[in-house]
Amino acid sequence: MPSTRRMIGNALADTLLPLFRRPMEDVVYETLDRRDVATRPEMRDYVDSSVEPGVSLRVHELEEKVRALEARLAALEGKPKTRTKKRAR
Repeated sequence: MPSTRRMIGNALADTLLPLFRRPMEDVVYETLDRRDVATRPEMRDYVDSSVEPGVSLRVHELEEKVRALEARLAALEGKPKTRTKKRAR
């Protein structure tokens, strides 16, 4: 009889489980709201406001240089490679 009791209990639990279960996303958002954790846009605004203006300009200059170097590298990779002689050891 324990197997019949167990089968009925499992069927009842499977039926009632969706009624008691909340999506994990709701639990996470509720916890974040309760703890007053900053969202990504809020953190981005905070970081942008806390950095000195000159530093931000310098970062943008470095990003432009990286883009220019990546473009040059892509152009070089598009050209046929020349063979180099290997040194005899």
